[in-house]
Amino acid sequence: MNRSAESPLLWLILQEKCFTIGNQERNNGRYGWCRGEEGELAVKQKKTASMKQKFAYMAVTMVAASLGVFLCLYLVVSGIMGQTRQIMDDNDRNARFQTQMEAEENAFRHWVEGNDGNAREELENRIRETTETVKKLTKKKDQAKTEVYRSLWAIEKSYEVYCVKRDEAMEMDRSKAEFSRALYEIYDMQGYLIQYGGNLTQAVMKEGNRAYLQGENRFKLIPLVVVFAAVMITGIAVYAGKYIDRFLIEPIVALSGEAERVAANDFEGQLPGYDQDDEMGHLLKAFGKMKESTQESLRTIQENSELQIQLEKVQLQMLKSQVNPHFLFNTLNMISCMAQLEEADTTDKMILAMSRLFQYTLKSSESTAPLSNEIAVVKDYLYLQKMRFGERVQYEIDVEDDTEYRMVPSFILQPLVENAVIHGISGQASGGFIRVRSWTEGKKLWLSVEDTGAGMEPEQVEQLNSGKWKGKSGHGVGLGNIIKRVRIMYQDGQVIVRSEKKKGTCITIGFTDTKGEI
Repeated sequence: MNRSAESPLLWLILQEKCFTIGNQERNNGRYGWCRGEEGELAVKQKKTASMKQKFAYMAVTMVAASLGVFLCLYLVVSGIMGQTRQIMDDNDRNARFQTQMEAEENAFRHWVEGNDGNAREELENRIRETTETVKKLTKKKDQAKTEVYRSLWAIEKSYEVYCVKRDEAMEMDRSKAEFSRALYEIYDMQGYLIQYGGNLTQAVMKEGNRAYLQGENRFKLIPLVVVFAAVMITGIAVYAGKYIDRFLIEPIVALSGEAERVAANDFEGQLPGYDQDDEMGHLLKAFGKMKESTQESLRTIQENSELQIQLEKVQLQMLKSQVNPHFLFNTLNMISCMAQLEEADTTDKMILAMSRLFQYTLKSSESTAPLSNEIAVVKDYLYLQKMRFGERVQYEIDVEDDTEYRMVPSFILQPLVENAVIHGISGQASGGFIRVRSWTEGKKLWLSVEDTGAGMEPEQVEQLNSGKWKGKSGHGVGLGNIIKRVRIMYQDGQVIVRSEKKKGTCITIGFTDTKGEI
């Protein structure tokens, strides 16, 4: 194709002018970069002794580290892929512009030759495609580098001038000379536009190569990021494993072993030292307290069981043995004399009373008995004592009707009455009075033996009430045994001792038991 000599110069001047205008606009700030400011966010974590929160922080740290690593990898890879896609899109647009520009040039020549009636319609279609491509191509020219920016501005401005010249030529009369001159000028513009498309393609490819090299350097960061992430996550996992082993697994294993020893009645083991004020520390402390409490309870139960067995086997015999042999000997001598001097009826009563007393004392083996049986023994005993001491011994027995069938400890009253006679009344010239009572308050049964005898020392009374009496003889032994029996046999058992020197003594016993039948 022949081009005029003025055309290249014209288009070089136009290109340079377009580039100069573009630089001025950029220098004036119309096409500047927007830079943001970054701030810092400080997150403070409140330290706490809670194990739940410690594990939560650990899990959050591991998740955050993993997400951070994945985010870095994603940003690196997505940046490279985005840059690659951008290069490919730019190359595609550039190649499409060149192709469409060549197609428009061919369609224009075909229209000029006029060999086909559809030539103008075909040209107009090519023009619309090329125009649309140029708009898309130059839309982001202000974001391009210098060389690419120069080519885009040249294409945009040159295509604008070309469109004006082309549209004018399409409306001219083909027979005139102006039409011929316009054709040669349009042919030159089309050639230079195609050439500018090639220049743009080369500039974009250069920028693409530079971007690819930068992206290649980013690819080199991926193994480093992966290694760093692996080391960091491994470190966190190792620390978490050691923490869980020290503060969770080891205490649980030790606690399990200690629980097995406690289940086997072995309380000699020791719990591991644990200085953390968290849930595990609270659990270990609670288990230690439970262990001490269980050990103390078992010790108490064992002691009470052994004491109860001993008391039931030994103390009952002790109480039975408190029937004084001297009393029996003197009583028998007295009965012998009275048999000679008095009527047989009296003698018979005394012998029967003594017989019943011996029979109950020697044959009874139960730990409890109806109150009526205990009262019968007391009556026989006091009858014999009154026959012995005469008017020096006075007594009263007051038993409520609804109490006589209540179950009471065996030999609970006779030793108390015997103490009242021997240690309270017999030594006084004027004798004394004995009163035996039973009554109820709610479900609780109360018994009392009261005398007007010599009384006891305050120290002895205090020791008996506190359960610390350790006397070897006298009424303190029998009374002390009764106090222990009542407190062991009944949870609410009470024995109250009140005494005053030269005024008398009152023993009150209270406990709760169900009614029984003889």
